[in-house]
Amino acid sequence: MRFVSPSPAMDDVTPKIAPAWRRLGELLEAKGEKRQALEACERFLDYWRDADAAYQPMIRSVRERADRLRRAVG
Repeated sequence: MRFVSPSPAMDDVTPKIAPAWRRLGELLEAKGEKRQALEACERFLDYWRDADAAYQPMIRSVRERADRLRRAVG
């Protein structure tokens, strides 16, 4: 499974789909599919990298997960 980078244009769907990418990353990591989990986390970060301050703790958590997965997959 390969994920495509998001379009630079934001729309009404983007804020709603980003949490789904975060959850997909969690589920894939739980299944042991680290490379795909990393891709899902990166997709989430692509969408919400510059989100409001209220969302930064969640973004920081996903960034930490992505870093951990990056180390695991080499």
